[in-house]
Amino acid sequence: MRYSRVLILLSFLALSLAFFFLPRGMRVRLRHFGRLFTQPSEEMAAMSLRVGREALGGLPPAMSVAERDELLTAKTRLEAESQMRDARVRELEAQNQTLQRLLQHVNAQHSYALVVCEVMKRPSWSQARQTVVVDRGSSFGVQPGQAVLSLEGVVGVVREATTRQAVVELTTSPAFALPCEVAGRQLSAVLERHAEGLVLTAVLGADYDAAQQGDEVVTTDLGSDAMQPGLLLGTIAEMTRDEQGAPRYTVVPVTQPEALKYLMVVLPERH
Repeated sequence: MRYSRVLILLSFLALSLAFFFLPRGMRVRLRHFGRLFTQPSEEMAAMSLRVGREALGGLPPAMSVAERDELLTAKTRLEAESQMRDARVRELEAQNQTLQRLLQHVNAQHSYALVVCEVMKRPSWSQARQTVVVDRGSSFGVQPGQAVLSLEGVVGVVREATTRQAVVELTTSPAFALPCEVAGRQLSAVLERHAEGLVLTAVLGADYDAAQQGDEVVTTDLGSDAMQPGLLLGTIAEMTRDEQGAPRYTVVPVTQPEALKYLMVVLPERH
């Protein structure tokens, strides 16, 4: 029995000496491992803190994980705000470039006047009729029946006008219909919105069967003094025939007007 006690004592002394000569990192790990048995709750909390610091890329010794989380949240918020500001700056720059191009177009030589308008809102019923409200009305000379342009060409027609506002029916509206002609050909028609897109109907003229892909479709003042003739509506994409064998032309519009923010109303020349 006495021999066993001496052996245990010598073993403990040997382990103590070995622990003393171990590298510092190994001693720290063994110390933490020993605390798992003597102080399990405190050691698990400290271990969680160390793991959290390592997962977050390391923390200063005096900073808790909660403080780091708060800093990361603030950093993320500031980065998001910075991205929003950058996006807003880019948006303003794009709007500025668009306005400069519009002003250049307005100041160019035309036989008609142009009124630049900003799209104010899209009414709740716009999903069905595809209309927009612009911030210019009869006080600026805007009247029903006038063409509404983007920089590319006609995107709609004024349907209603008050003193300060006007309602524009876009070419995407299911109710859109406008007399037109094919440039350079003796061909008149009505441009209508159908399920498959813009289509020339009621085609008349000597060249009713001769229009080709790429021919330009333009406005005409036939039956309306408010409409300026010769404005680009789109180009012919293809020709098919209906059940009676009459030609049916589909038209590619100049642009899709849904996202446009600025438009121009054409005040036609007076004869």
